[in-house]
Amino acid sequence: MANYLAVLLLGIISKINGHFHSDFRICGTEQYMQDMFDKYPEWKAKLNQFDIDHASTHSNAATASVGNPGMNRIVFPVRYHILFNKFTGEENVPDSTIAFQNARLQLDYSAMNPDRNTTPPVFISPNAQTIRKATDVCVFSFFGNDIKFDSMGGSDVIKPETNLNFWSGALEGGLLGYAQFPGGNPITDGVVHLWDTLSPEVGGNSPFNLGRTATHEVGHWLNLRHIWGDSSDCSVDDFVDDTPAANAPKCPTPDTARRSCPAENPFPIDMYSNYMDYVFDECMVMFTQGQFERALFDPSNITMTDIEYINW
Repeated sequence: MANYLAVLLLGIISKINGHFHSDFRICGTEQYMQDMFDKYPEWKAKLNQFDIDHASTHSNAATASVGNPGMNRIVFPVRYHILFNKFTGEENVPDSTIAFQNARLQLDYSAMNPDRNTTPPVFISPNAQTIRKATDVCVFSFFGNDIKFDSMGGSDVIKPETNLNFWSGALEGGLLGYAQFPGGNPITDGVVHLWDTLSPEVGGNSPFNLGRTATHEVGHWLNLRHIWGDSSDCSVDDFVDDTPAANAPKCPTPDTARRSCPAENPFPIDMYSNYMDYVFDECMVMFTQGQFERALFDPSNITMTDIEYINW
């Protein structure tokens, strides 16, 4: 199959068919990364320096705008690791689901998604290979990254220097997914997703079954943060100038009239439709120009050609 790709734990959790599901988006990236930073403080220092360097060249943005589909194009292979229960086979999603997920990423990251036209007017201006593996692990935890290792019932990373590794399986406690920020250990590099978020075909996990958990988590992999800065303090942001300040995630459905940080937000409303927020899949439809630029920033640590993306 050939394709190309150009935390807060909160909410009401229910258990369906042996798996936990949440009424709210649960992204484990912040908690996962805090655990990694505790182990590797030099990694945190490197990312902090990245933010300083980025701010020095991307400051005082006057307006926010939806990312431009005509921006520089990069392509990188995606390696899907599908971990499924060897007794039930339930999480063994079909090729059609992987194709749906890959197409969703392609559309969302090229700003060609059909629902892009629902962005509030104020903000408008790969060779995929699939590894399938039966496992006797019923539910994976992110604390040990077990899903990323053959020896733990998961699947080893494949050439992280040139690939986006994408793991799918059963995750603990209602978690929808998590990602690793750039600069970390290559053997754990990539993104992890709850299996039934990939497409409606397998997902009884509505409203999180349109493939946009992956859009969100790949954003983290590209060094994008949650747009409210993971803080109730309006002075804390996501290091992107054209995503307005907010003091909380917009979940589960956005209040389209809310302006949570009026002193810091020059726009009349919060940016409630951004992929890096916590809204339902159908409500997130956009990245900003600044987010695209941040994802491509720092040529000293990110090597790009017309055929591959190297995650520093």
